[in-house]
Amino acid sequence: MTILQLQYTSCEIGLSGHSGFQFCAMSPGVAQDVLREVEQLTAYEPPDNLRAAAGTATGEHPVNLIHTRSEYTGGAIIARVVFTGLDFSNRSGNYFAHTLLIDAPGDDLGDVLPVELWAAPFWQAAQGPATDLPPLQARPSPGPVTPGLISDLLAGTPGHVRPLESLLAAVDDAMGGGRRVLLVGEDSTAVCHWVAAACYLLGPALARRLTFATYSHDPRRCLTHVVGTVADATTVRLDAAAFRAFDLTAGTIPEEIPASPAAALLARTGIAGSAGLWQTAASLGPLPESLAECFPVLASAALVLDQPLGEQEADVAIGWLAASADQVSAEHQASAVRAVLRQIRGDLPVRRQRELVGLAVSADAARSRGADTLATEVECAFAADFFARLDRGLPPGTWAGYRTDQGRKAVADGCAQRLPG
Repeated sequence: MTILQLQYTSCEIGLSGHSGFQFCAMSPGVAQDVLREVEQLTAYEPPDNLRAAAGTATGEHPVNLIHTRSEYTGGAIIARVVFTGLDFSNRSGNYFAHTLLIDAPGDDLGDVLPVELWAAPFWQAAQGPATDLPPLQARPSPGPVTPGLISDLLAGTPGHVRPLESLLAAVDDAMGGGRRVLLVGEDSTAVCHWVAAACYLLGPALARRLTFATYSHDPRRCLTHVVGTVADATTVRLDAAAFRAFDLTAGTIPEEIPASPAAALLARTGIAGSAGLWQTAASLGPLPESLAECFPVLASAALVLDQPLGEQEADVAIGWLAASADQVSAEHQASAVRAVLRQIRGDLPVRRQRELVGLAVSADAARSRGADTLATEVECAFAADFFARLDRGLPPGTWAGYRTDQGRKAVADGCAQRLPG
């Protein structure tokens, strides 16, 4: 475990040999290039409306929790920057930046996501007596941000599903090289909560790749995927070509966000259900590195969990499961098949009907619970749908053909009942 620490502020005695803004304490072994990088990343200016109070730190000053990747080491940089008011010489505009350098975030942070370090207890906001900071010897403890907290906050926000879907789609596009996302909040806490919502819906692997800053006075200088600022900053009127801006105070969302079926599915599932959805998706097979590419396996996981799906979502899920049957467990195959029977069996095209029967046959063979037990159930259900449509005077649809004795018998019996004696 290697988590190095750095602290930066305006002080009389630090590590530079002169007074002023400088690193005042750090762990040994940090390269000069990384020091310059951290110094630039953590620079802080208060919002314009608070400049008159630049000599006094107040609870109104936004906090910047930043998570990004070092250009020099490739490791994670997580920092918390707070405004502190006057420095040692009574000059206004001082701030304190406490930074962590993490070589292997997946190992060193464990299950803790970077956004969960918001207001964590280990952060320091003032210079200490020592200039040597030992590396952290234990995983940092998270703060108050949890899935339960964010889920409860969203539940109290009417109509949150649509903006959440749009935010997730915009974040996915930004992570793929598209326009960055700007969140304009009443304060940095509100920004953090929406960043956390996106992280929880993205799942652990993608959430660790998402870079963000909860406050920047000039977002143009911040190159993270998501940049936060506050409503009273004057720099929020930015070129639309650079950002997709979400005004959390006015409830406005940008137009022309690329459609994302995965974002729609996850936003509808919600934070409480998304953790289980990602866990099930991971059990089905390796997860791709972008949210868009994850959609087929996410839709398949939703089907396994019997979540309500639209026709197109179910179509994609059945196709993916059929193509990946050799890596999906029999129990998961059976769960998906039964979910289709409960939800949308009557609207399946012939290709998907055949694939569903194939999944049922595969599940039957692997589970050794009698020959074609589930396949028979599927084919008998298709036969019942066929005759039900005929009885209602509707077109019967295309017939997939039957491969089990019971399926063929169901068709024969249905025809016998409806043909003249």
